[in-house]
Amino acid sequence: MRKAEVASEDIYEAGRKLEQEGKQVSGYKLKNIIGKGRPERLMKEWSNRFINSEQPIEFSDFDIHVLEPEVEELLESLNEEIGKKLNEIIVTCDKKIQSIADRKLTKIRLELEKNANNLCASIDEMDELICFHELENERLSQKLDHIQALKLDHFEDEKTIIKLRARLQSKSELLEERQLRIDELCNLNSVLQETDKRTD
Repeated sequence: MRKAEVASEDIYEAGRKLEQEGKQVSGYKLKNIIGKGRPERLMKEWSNRFINSEQPIEFSDFDIHVLEPEVEELLESLNEEIGKKLNEIIVTCDKKIQSIADRKLTKIRLELEKNANNLCASIDEMDELICFHELENERLSQKLDHIQALKLDHFEDEKTIIKLRARLQSKSELLEERQLRIDELCNLNSVLQETDKRTD
């Protein structure tokens, strides 16, 4: 009798490894772990472990029903196809999400550039306005200095006028006094002349 290609212990060890990982034991999965052997023979040997075991073995949900090799192969094929479809869906969704994100980023970038340009224009306008007001303030300051100088000159002129008026008033009073003195002398002269006539 030809010796088995894969030892039973290797099959049991591979099956227990699948169970520990929470995976269903199948002929193809056993072959993938061991690296050789026919899936049908490997699965049969795994199923026979309950018969050959002297100790009672606790059955898991995976041990209740064993798939036929054809069904297992179909399931593996479906899983692979579903995996490919799922991968295509994920890639398509990722591309759409990336496209939407790129469009949003482009829109945001354009809005930021527009706002930046508007801000620069506003800054330029403010600079021009500030420059204009600085020149206007300088002009008004010079005008104020000129007005203050005129006021000072006018004040000095008023002081001079007041002094002249005071001197004029003083001279007028002096002239009035002299005029009164002259009038008195004239009257006295007239009286003297009349007296001389009477004496003659």
